[in-house]
Amino acid sequence: MGNILITLNQGVEFVLESAQLSFKDGVLVLKDLYKFEEYRVVNKAQVTIKPTPPYRSPTSLTKCLALSLKSPIIVPSSSRLEVIAPFELEVLVNDKPISVLTPFKVKFTVIGTPSEGVLCRWFPSELVSEGNLKKAKLEVNAEVVGTALIKDIVIEDVNNLPMKSKKLKEGIQVLYGPVKGLFMKNHLIISQKKFQSKIIEVIKTLE
Repeated sequence: MGNILITLNQGVEFVLESAQLSFKDGVLVLKDLYKFEEYRVVNKAQVTIKPTPPYRSPTSLTKCLALSLKSPIIVPSSSRLEVIAPFELEVLVNDKPISVLTPFKVKFTVIGTPSEGVLCRWFPSELVSEGNLKKAKLEVNAEVVGTALIKDIVIEDVNNLPMKSKKLKEGIQVLYGPVKGLFMKNHLIISQKKFQSKIIEVIKTLE
């Protein structure tokens, strides 16, 4: 399973949560909670949709993603967790990117102090179940010693996550990972940096 491209044919509408795309009579309409765009497409151009990491829409402020767990997870030892996460939809015409839509509401938070902390996109998360399959799934191997209480999962750079996707009968299935998560002070941290990790240094200072 690679990262798929979905073709949007003439006369077809694609809806995923708050993201809506329609391509009718040569007019391409893109809409989510933050934008409304309309394009005139000529010469039978091909319109495609590609799932991408969530950091560009409605504006690119940070690549850090904080998944806040609705119910904290108790992990008795190192375990594999599957939790939900957001993603975005890149829209291309003849393979040229023209816009990015977000199917989900975008919020931000600061981990640490306002002056020295890290700005992260915030998203409410939980363990994967049949009721939340429209969101992406993140597979993370939680590396813990003894019993750990995990309240959130912090991804320092969401653009570095391995990502795969496939088209379903209704919607898209997106998978991140598997990746390793370092447990620290109720946080599970996913970082590619072995040294000089800003998010790790900030979480070390938290009480």
